[in-house]
Amino acid sequence: MRTWCRRGGWRPVALAAWVGACGGQEVNLGKAPARATAAPQPPQTRPTDAGVSPPSPSPDATTTDLPDASPPPQPTRDAEPVAPAASEAAVPEEPGLLFDEPRLVAVINSDFKDDNPTLTGDMLEIYFSSRREDDADVWFASRSSVTDEFSEPQRVDVVSTEQFDSSPAVESGGLVLWVGSRRSEEQLGVDIFQSTRAALGDPWGEPVPVLELNSTADDIPRPTGQRGMVMPLASRRDQQMYQTYLAERATPSDPFGQPVLLAGLTRADSNTVDAFLTDDGLTLLYVHAQDGIGDLYVSERQSAADAFVDEQPLTSLNTAADERDPWLSPDGSMLYFASDREGVLNIYVARRTE
Repeated sequence: MRTWCRRGGWRPVALAAWVGACGGQEVNLGKAPARATAAPQPPQTRPTDAGVSPPSPSPDATTTDLPDASPPPQPTRDAEPVAPAASEAAVPEEPGLLFDEPRLVAVINSDFKDDNPTLTGDMLEIYFSSRREDDADVWFASRSSVTDEFSEPQRVDVVSTEQFDSSPAVESGGLVLWVGSRRSEEQLGVDIFQSTRAALGDPWGEPVPVLELNSTADDIPRPTGQRGMVMPLASRRDQQMYQTYLAERATPSDPFGQPVLLAGLTRADSNTVDAFLTDDGLTLLYVHAQDGIGDLYVSERQSAADAFVDEQPLTSLNTAADERDPWLSPDGSMLYFASDREGVLNIYVARRTE
């Protein structure tokens, strides 16, 4: 049974409130590091991820955003939702996953919109979207070890244009980069493009459209999961709302098959976006979004042949602000995501706890 609850009612449109559901059942992805007690921060200080030391991922582990352009119209909220029955309201609330207090990722954030973080499987490279140079572009930073801070970010020029370029999704091995882009005024919507390189450290090649994933509507990429065999993408192809689709392929070098709607988690009045599928294909993190505000959710299944149906909100991370773009480390211990809890969308990291 799913639990309905309300967090603070609806927020004014000027505050862009997505209000997510809460409730559910705790999900375990394996034993996580013990929770550390964070020292209180003064009001003017924003914590960063400096000093966060996640365990090194295993070598074989694999690793959106609502585009800024043309947001879909949202339903008018003329009345409060009907309260749940007393028997439902009495069900205790439990978080889907537990994380410690999020910290701003040091160095890479700016005073402008920074979001859509995805990392390589070794967590030494991070790709993200930024508006620090006015239009949405793809940026990149690296580090020598997972205990170091990232370098000063640089724009990935080959995939960034004067048009809209966002939602970078790097595959685990770091040799394929997908991006959602409107590269010309003649293009009907945002399409998924792919750039490749021969080896880590090499320059990225000229991006090409991924025809089997694109439609005449907006289509947004996410990193592949299930050992590179499945991409969870967001699309408006069937309606004005963004919904999540799963596109499968036989091998990581084959083209993707027809994207299939993730019907079990779809909501008619919300965007369901930013899906991240784990390497084993059993855990999906994603966002339900309404009126520009999102909440993070998790769903699990017993096998890759099962459907994702049940979901739990990440109540230890969700706030009244906008949370989006989850990316979970291969060992399940660290979650990167974007939030505007301090006034502007920036990139945060949180450690998994029990």
